Amino acid sequence: MSWLTQLSCAWQKTQLQRPELVSMFTKPVAKQWVAIDCEMTGLNPKNHHLLSVAAIHINDNTIDTGNGMHIVCRPPVMPDRDTIVIHGLRTADVEHGMATMRC
Repeated sequence: MSWLTQLSCAWQKTQLQRPELVSMFTKPVAKQWVAIDCEMTGLNPKNHHLLSVAAIHINDNTIDTGNGMHIVCRPPVMPDRDTIVIHGLRTADVEHGMATMRC
């Protein structure tokens, strides 16, 4: 890591409003990833709503299927027929999900 990158990271740490996020500046573990998938009622985040979020851990070339997570959200506007075809989440699937303010 160059001295400029180190300086930039150090400065950014001092600007954090939420100290619990300081771990974002630690060097990542080699060959460890988290894949995140979000489903929305459309493609524009200003006009469309979150329907679900899923994440799964990848260690080198192994997908850890036992430690994934999936959250279904209850959007303020239910998905219509056109979007159901794309993501497969029907009104019945999301109407009892977590309130979108918590997703």
